[in-house]
Amino acid sequence: MWIVVGLTTAAFATATVSGMIGLGGGTMLVAILYAVLGTPALVVPIHAAVQLLSNGSRVVAYIRHVDFRSLGWFMVGAIPAPFLVVPLIADVDEHWAKLF
Repeated sequence: MWIVVGLTTAAFATATVSGMIGLGGGTMLVAILYAVLGTPALVVPIHAAVQLLSNGSRVVAYIRHVDFRSLGWFMVGAIPAPFLVVPLIADVDEHWAKLF
């Protein structure tokens, strides 16, 4: 229970830092998550979910300022990219991946 409260507070605090400064909150959150959870299998999806909610809430708050034309062009590349990259990543040697 206390871990959930602590991580929720950390997520809110780091999102506030990102909102005020413009960057750095996500990096701070990753460090906190690693310190508490310790394994990338837990840290990466939790960080992705927090970032999605944080950035999504800003989109909702500033929806009048969203340039949907640019969003459309972004999605042209963003939708097929994972399907094109995943087969290439599957063949990468684990030791080289850890090095990078």
